[in-house]
Amino acid sequence: VVLNEEMQLARAPIDAMAVSIVVASILLEHGSDHLKTEVVPRLLDGSALGCFGYSEPESGSDVAAAKTKAERDGDEW
Repeated sequence: VVLNEEMQLARAPIDAMAVSIVVASILLEHGSDHLKTEVVPRLLDGSALGCFGYSEPESGSDVAAAKTKAERDGDEW
């Protein structure tokens, strides 16, 4: 709560920070070693911003309502 209030007072880009944290979390879970060592630290220290785009016919940009999933087929998805 305090961080959020201080960032609002400083007019800091709260949404951008939140998205960067989500992107960093995804990269830590699924990213390559390069992304984990080179990109994630920059997302977390604020020297880079992250984003992701998503759209699906039935859910639009609501990621929580996504129905699409990937399935491994040998060495491919």
